Amino acid sequence: MILALVVGSISAGILVTKIGYYAPFMIVSSVLMSIGAGLLTTWQVNTGHSMWIGYQVIFGIGLGLGMQQASVAAQTVLKKADVAIGASLVMFFQQMGGAIALAITQNILDNKLVQGLRKVVGHSFDTSIVTNTGATQLRNHVPQNILPEVLIVYNSALTTAFRVAVAFACLSIIGAATIEWQSVKKEKHAMKKAEEEKRKSMEQQV
Repeated sequence: MILALVVGSISAGILVTKIGYYAPFMIVSSVLMSIGAGLLTTWQVNTGHSMWIGYQVIFGIGLGLGMQQASVAAQTVLKKADVAIGASLVMFFQQMGGAIALAITQNILDNKLVQGLRKVVGHSFDTSIVTNTGATQLRNHVPQNILPEVLIVYNSALTTAFRVAVAFACLSIIGAATIEWQSVKKEKHAMKKAEEEKRKSMEQQV
């Protein structure tokens, strides 16, 4: 997913420079993220490599395409005096959104795990063995006789937590669809023109 995110982010940066508009990439980002996150909720215990890798690639590319566009928009639309504040606010809300979403998904995952385990293996089983163990270490800490049931419960809790990502990805279309369409090339052209006028003015003074 991280590799796909990097590829998407670099590609978007190049294409925005070529095309001039960042808004289309924000819209495509919302669409791909929503699709990718939705596909992640379909995971099963026996889901194959091609599916769980492919779904992460879709989500990662979508995330990468839109990750930097809000900052680009702030630099393009806002006045020079407000760019620093705008870019800082974008970064602040990105970080805060991630922190809030992480807290929500962690609670959902833990609660679903505990509830599911109690239904399947009863109250006698120490649920902290699962909640405090990483997914890759489950087979080493959970008794083999209940491992299949635990894996099913873990998968169910995980895909339920992924629905938070689906919700946030779908909601991102509001900002993407309402963002102001302004070309970054116009801003560069205006800056170049201003520099030329300043240079001519200095030459005339000399």
